[in-house]
Amino acid sequence: MSCEIEAAQIAANAAIQAARIQGEWTLAAGIIAFFGGLLALFGAFLAARRQVRLEERRHKALAAAYRIRMMEIAVNIANHAFMNDVHTKNNPDTIRIEPFAIPKELDSLNWRDHAMLGDIAVTAISSLYEMAKTFDEFALEMHGKPAETNSETFGDKRAIDSYRHLNKALRDRAGKLLAILKPEGQGG
Repeated sequence: MSCEIEAAQIAANAAIQAARIQGEWTLAAGIIAFFGGLLALFGAFLAARRQVRLEERRHKALAAAYRIRMMEIAVNIANHAFMNDVHTKNNPDTIRIEPFAIPKELDSLNWRDHAMLGDIAVTAISSLYEMAKTFDEFALEMHGKPAETNSETFGDKRAIDSYRHLNKALRDRAGKLLAILKPEGQGG
């Protein structure tokens, strides 16, 4: 019997030792998994931070490109109004409406693009668009065809006064939009 007890003790000690080794390795694996999880969390944080920075840069680039496009449109409208002023000053009793097409970028359907430029710019863009529509409607009323196909001359005194007023308002609103869109640090 003594042999059997000794064999049982050896088997029990071997099982205990095996369980202890298994427990130690399980603990080690748990600790490694914990630190691996922390490392993965840190890596995910860094990746997310980089992604946010890239998105911010992308948004700034898009906003800058759209700002430049809207500035080009405002300059073109201001130049158009200037040319109208030159015609009016050269011949004050007649007006020649130069071809004019309202840029599609000014339309309020582009509100998401406009929103990239800020609330003040959105208001100025809307105001310029409304004035451009009014100018176009005036040309239609005077000649019965859209302003972009019109380059006729007319000389009604009331029409000339209205034209000067609308042209000045168009030029002023284009100038206001330019002033709003001009990047800081650039003089006028």
